[in-house]
Amino acid sequence: MHTKLTGPPTMNYERLYEYRFREISQGRRGHCWAAVAPMLYELLKRPERVLDPAAGRFEFINAVPSAERWAVDAVASMRVSRERVHG
Repeated sequence: MHTKLTGPPTMNYERLYEYRFREISQGRRGHCWAAVAPMLYELLKRPERVLDPAAGRFEFINAVPSAERWAVDAVASMRVSRERVHG
């Protein structure tokens, strides 16, 4: 018997994200990143440009004080404002 391989199952990242953070409000996530992002910025020696390759809902990239910020994510989240993000 041969099994036909069709590739990996598709992952619903939006659903996973919703489940993972189901008891944490968007505001609380934002407050957390508002504290963490500036520390990472300093640890990275104040980079002029920052790329967040797994931006999710853009909490980190919106909180980091870098002059130029870029964000990408496999899941497009239309409910989140991206007005402060290039890209």
